Amino acid sequence: MYDISQILYGYDDPEERFSVLVPDGWESGLGEISNSRRTVVFYPRGVPPAEVNVSVVITNVSVEFTRLGSFGNVATFAVALGNNGRYNRLYTLTAQCGEEQVAQWGPLLRQIVASFKPDVPPTA
Repeated sequence: MYDISQILYGYDDPEERFSVLVPDGWESGLGEISNSRRTVVFYPRGVPPAEVNVSVVITNVSVEFTRLGSFGNVATFAVALGNNGRYNRLYTLTAQCGEEQVAQWGPLLRQIVASFKPDVPPTA
């Protein structure tokens, strides 16, 4: 069991422009679907990632994005990103554990989620 008073360290992602505090000793993994979506997952060492994790999914969206239909169809969205690069980022942050583990992990997961900050300036 992790104590919420344990040392949290800052994970800064200057490319995707976000930061989050995660406990010392947690592992991380990266995944990418084309150039339009990237996922960063954090999970406790020694615990299967499917059981307890915090994930940040970053989806690049156009400046014209004002509603879900603004994405258009998949082909149009992919071509627009390919031609125009990254404009805005849609962040989806998820913290999860099994219902039977909420008493153990819930306070720490809430603390991690509360620490999330978008738009970290890029490094020079």
